[in-house]
Amino acid sequence: MVSSSPSVACIAVMSFMVLMSTTPSSAFILNKDICSNTKVLSRSFCSKFLGSNPVVIKSLLLSLAEATMDVASSNATKTSQLIIKWQNQTDNPQLKNAISLCPRPYSEAITDLKEAKEKVRSGDYVAVQRAVVDASIKFHACEEKFEDTPPDPSPLCSTSGELAAISSILIAVSEFLVKSYK
Repeated sequence: MVSSSPSVACIAVMSFMVLMSTTPSSAFILNKDICSNTKVLSRSFCSKFLGSNPVVIKSLLLSLAEATMDVASSNATKTSQLIIKWQNQTDNPQLKNAISLCPRPYSEAITDLKEAKEKVRSGDYVAVQRAVVDASIKFHACEEKFEDTPPDPSPLCSTSGELAAISSILIAVSEFLVKSYK
């Protein structure tokens, strides 16, 4: 049995993973929706098993990392495909310039996320961490381009901020993987 810290982390990760992949109406609570419906001796056994079993915890963390990378990569790819459209929709030269500076960081960040996913599968969690940090920096770089511009009517600035935030989740997961599974 591992310490209670990974148990708490596991339950939080499981809850977060479910919330990330489902709508609020279909999100579940570990004890209420899973453990209460098992045919085991007690809910506490179910909770302890799921929350302290290293194999389960690692599997959930890896699944969380991959699913979050998939979401970030998909969102970044869709956004990347819309950047030129948004650039053509504005007449403001400052916005045009800011938007024009985002395709390269987006392309590089998408590549970083693909690399991170490959590294998750190979177990190189230090490389995962490095790749998601790089992706986060690139999404944030695009977001920063809008700091001195009028409000951007395209969703690029907010999307870049959201992708930087998703990347920070990936950084936290990768840090936990590095610390726990060297």
